[in-house]
Amino acid sequence: ARWAFSFATNRTKFVQSRIRHGAQPFAGNHLHSTSFSADQARCPYEVLEIESNASKKDIKRAYMMMARKVHPDVSTFVDAKERFAEVNSAYQILSNEETKRLYDAGQIDTEGNEVDYSELHSFQDMLWRQVMWEMR
Repeated sequence: ARWAFSFATNRTKFVQSRIRHGAQPFAGNHLHSTSFSADQARCPYEVLEIESNASKKDIKRAYMMMARKVHPDVSTFVDAKERFAEVNSAYQILSNEETKRLYDAGQIDTEGNEVDYSELHSFQDMLWRQVMWEMR
């Protein structure tokens, strides 16, 4: 039990250190900025504002609420079309059990494309990716 506490404490210090020194998540990572950016995809769970253990009913309810909120015909957002497309993409991934399972396992990215792990160049990069995934 002591080693688990030590590992968790060291992991937290490691993440805080990386963030303090301006580290950014890697391409294809599941943890992204909460502010909207058209060139950076966000986690489908963040887009629909739900927890990762949400039921199918909760996913659909969140999708309907977000779609109504950001629909280009009713929204006052300047980038309403992009936001609406992002909400639709998030729902496409999370509404299908198979794609949701693949996304949760880290095998596909936020656009539904297979993740290329050749980007990870070191054990430290791989550890950072795992830590960020667990913190979401």
